[in-house]
Amino acid sequence: MRIMQPARLLCAIAALLAAAPLLRAEEPDAASILKRSDSACAAVRTVRYYGSYTYARSDTTHWAGPVAIARLESGGPLGARARYDITGGLVAYDGHTCMAVSDAKKMVWLDTGATATEKITGNIAGRLVLPMFTTLGSFREMLDSDAISARLTEHRTIGGVDCYSVQLILRSDGVTSNDTAIWDIGVKDYLPRHYLKTLMYDITRHVREMTITDLQANVPIPEAVFAPALPKDYTAEYIRPAAPSAPAPALTSGAPAPAWSLPTENGTLRSLESLRGKVVVMDFWYINCGWCMRSYPIMERIHQRYASRGVEVIGVNCFDKDADGPAAFLRRRGVTYQTVLHGDNVAKAYLVEGYPTTVVIGADGNVLCAEVGYSEDLEQSLGSVLDANIRR
Repeated sequence: MRIMQPARLLCAIAALLAAAPLLRAEEPDAASILKRSDSACAAVRTVRYYGSYTYARSDTTHWAGPVAIARLESGGPLGARARYDITGGLVAYDGHTCMAVSDAKKMVWLDTGATATEKITGNIAGRLVLPMFTTLGSFREMLDSDAISARLTEHRTIGGVDCYSVQLILRSDGVTSNDTAIWDIGVKDYLPRHYLKTLMYDITRHVREMTITDLQANVPIPEAVFAPALPKDYTAEYIRPAAPSAPAPALTSGAPAPAWSLPTENGTLRSLESLRGKVVVMDFWYINCGWCMRSYPIMERIHQRYASRGVEVIGVNCFDKDADGPAAFLRRRGVTYQTVLHGDNVAKAYLVEGYPTTVVIGADGNVLCAEVGYSEDLEQSLGSVLDANIRR
């Protein structure tokens, strides 16, 4: 047997160690990777990429196509202009008007009204438009929540790009749930390339997956990209803001609140009449509403702060048809106030035009105030109303 000389053996070992891909002495931890990704995304003023998005529940929907995003200095609901083209149409937002095109129907919808924000945050961001390239999402917000932990797993290659793979585990009251999210972040540029979210609404499994390829950051994008010309021979439907008018009676301070009776997840009915004598905070929401995901933690804090003082917080879920899903969705995220279901008709009775909408009803059954949408001072304004109208 031929024996390798000690010097040559040491050199061979050193070469093997240098080449071993698993030995990454300077590997950052999961939290550092996500925070660096936030900084990298914030530095991106314009971006183009090809996006592929899949949402699977009992059935599967899929979108794929080129995406363009350009940040706006003036902010707005998205904080950016955005557009994506898919088979059969496109969706675009130029900072003022949301435009949706359907080739199959030969229709164009242009919306600058109260529902435009819902279209922007629901139909644009969260599908092919990655929220991290807008003002609607950040990893720092996830990491700051006690409900999420993060760990680094093995590297993955996405579209030819070497990526860190970070797994987020969602927790509820310290018990690991079945909810997970895996984010793949580029090693060189720290920009996201892929995510896979698995959410369990009791026995129903929801999977959202997005892949980004051919990413080009900080490249020129003409403004006309976000305001395309109307296709020839297509019918255009304009959805404009309603003319200013007096506040709706149901939402006028001092007006009687419309009666309602709605089921909880176990079938028990709750009604406004049964809450007479309490101050009631009604939060109209639905699962895929981006701004609702920011408002429910505020509702939980209001509940914890005022429940002992005669205040009842009720989450009124709209649109979601799965009877078990909405309440379980909030419960796994630490929400303890009551959720009632199938609130679509109640929302109409309360003239809800945007989500979330919060309505405060006094102990006498009359409306105290209504707040449409999410704002940074929502908790403070609700607290002021409650402090002025509850028993000491």
